[in-house]
Amino acid sequence: MDRDSHLFQGEILPASMPPRRPALMPAQPVVAWTLTRLVAASVDWLMAETAPTLPAPISTTTKRRV
Repeated sequence: MDRDSHLFQGEILPASMPPRRPALMPAQPVVAWTLTRLVAASVDWLMAETAPTLPAPISTTTKRRV
C-alpha cells in the first residue's frame, strides 16, 4: 500500500521506504480502433478466455509435474 508521509504524521516510516517523487510515465501512442483491430483484439481475448488450460508438463526423469 502506498503511504504518504504527510498523511500519517504520527507514524514513523521505515528507512527502507524512499520518499515519493513525481516521475514521467511512459505512454503508448494513441491508435484509432479500426474494424480490423477490433476483430483481432476480440478474437485474441475470446481465445484467451475460452482456451482450455493445459496441465504442467511432466518431467521424464522424476515423473513429476514441472
